[in-house]
Amino acid sequence: MKIFLASFTAIAFLSGCALMAPAGPSGKPSETPPRIVFDKDSKLWDNPALFGDVPPELQTIGDAYCQDSGFERAAGYHPKALDENGDLFEGGGYYCVGRKKSDNG
Repeated sequence: MKIFLASFTAIAFLSGCALMAPAGPSGKPSETPPRIVFDKDSKLWDNPALFGDVPPELQTIGDAYCQDSGFERAAGYHPKALDENGDLFEGGGYYCVGRKKSDNG
């Protein structure tokens, strides 16, 4: 379970960096899983369009992970998302959107 939580926390944080990437998730997850890649000094998803909709039973969990990482909500989910080494994230991965406003303004 600890690996599961750490994976989602990392994904939630990293996926939000993909706002400049191709179109976001919709419908069913692609057969090709999205993967974390390096872009200059950050990590992001290689193709957010590979994510599908967040299943209703996972929306609350996904939103919580995204919010813990400074984003508003989970907008996509892929059950076979890969980390930067090509390893499967246990439990899948979320595509997070909407930077939360800081408490300072």
